[in-house]
Amino acid sequence: MKNSNKNKNGNTLKKQGGYTLVELSLVLIVILLLGGGIFSSFTALYNSAKDQQVEEEVLQFGVALQRCVSRDSTSLAICDEAKIQLYSGLTSTTTACGDTWSAVTARKDVTITYPLSKCEDFDSLGDSLAIKMNLPNASASYVSPNLTIIGTL
Repeated sequence: MKNSNKNKNGNTLKKQGGYTLVELSLVLIVILLLGGGIFSSFTALYNSAKDQQVEEEVLQFGVALQRCVSRDSTSLAICDEAKIQLYSGLTSTTTACGDTWSAVTARKDVTITYPLSKCEDFDSLGDSLAIKMNLPNASASYVSPNLTIIGTL
């Protein structure tokens, strides 16, 4: 029997191993799909964690306002940014989303402005936080992109 792996010149042909372009393309497509799914899951998880941190910070403002009221029940003028930061346990005035919150005091009230413009889906987050701030000496309202918390005596 003659060897069928010879070309016209009589040289033996070697079978070359490897992958076809179609096989490589399919593997690449599968890797890209898996990577896209993992990336979108990670992004959603990251945004959820950031929203939770924002909620915790905002609720700490309520704690700070309650402490200000209990320390001086005649005036909230002493409850400036430094006192709010101290009483709330926050380490800086930078929010979880990267903005900077601020506080303005008057004799009978304190107004805390917490910007949400750098947060993902900030409108629904702001509306949700305004509802959750249900304290006897504080009220919250959201007008895009700022959450405003007002503590009063």
